Amino acid sequence: MENIIISEILAAKPHHIRTVTPYACVTDAVRLMNRYNIGALLVMDEGVLLGIITERDVLFRVVGQHLEPEATLVSDVMTRGLVTVTPHTTLQEAMHRITEQRVRHLPVLDDDQLVGVVSSGDLTRAITQALEREVDALSSKIPVAPNHMLDV
Repeated sequence: MENIIISEILAAKPHHIRTVTPYACVTDAVRLMNRYNIGALLVMDEGVLLGIITERDVLFRVVGQHLEPEATLVSDVMTRGLVTVTPHTTLQEAMHRITEQRVRHLPVLDDDQLVGVVSSGDLTRAITQALEREVDALSSKIPVAPNHMLDV
């Protein structure tokens, strides 16, 4: 497969990074996720990446613990200790991190500055597209005799 790097995947995505503050209530975070049809928000305070809040965080740490979303702060249930990548990380390495760390979203940092986020879906789509290009390239090299059919 091609040697795809994360910056190529980011270039194919809309450049919106959806964030929430740690002081927002979980209800507001869920409303943002619903509005933008996304499964996670990066948690930032004054330009510093603190964590991520995902649908799973809400399900397990709020609903599963019988907490009131309106009274629960994002900072109380967000995931800290993020698994990250850089724009130069390869697609293969990013997939390895997602698989091994059992996460679905990877913030992309360039010199400690947040430049994007890639999801497992973004990575899977990039792999699928790369495989399609390889199949097309290989198919074009197979000689086909006109008006010939194979007997099976």
